[in-house]
Amino acid sequence: MDTRLTAFQRLLDIMDELREKCPWDMKQTFETLRPLTIEELYEMTDAITANDKHELEGELGDLFLHLVFYCKLGTESGDFTVESVLNDSTETPYFLQSEYNVSDSLTS
Repeated sequence: MDTRLTAFQRLLDIMDELREKCPWDMKQTFETLRPLTIEELYEMTDAITANDKHELEGELGDLFLHLVFYCKLGTESGDFTVESVLNDSTETPYFLQSEYNVSDSLTS
């Protein structure tokens, strides 16, 4: 299996386990995660400003965990899934289609 897929599956598995077994994770909601996500985003931008790639790598990992957490919450509420979020995000934006002549067949 592709190592990227293995790493992403591991992240999904960790989130499933945290949501089932960790009291703190079990009580989180979209609203309670929001300020924490904003904090992580600021930490990421600080790492970029400082040109600290090692710190940036860690902050990106934290943000990935947050994104997966929101997807888990969406799945639990029946509003969306990680699959629907990823599929929506991979549709080629209109500006790339015109600028780079990307064919519609690439997005199907």
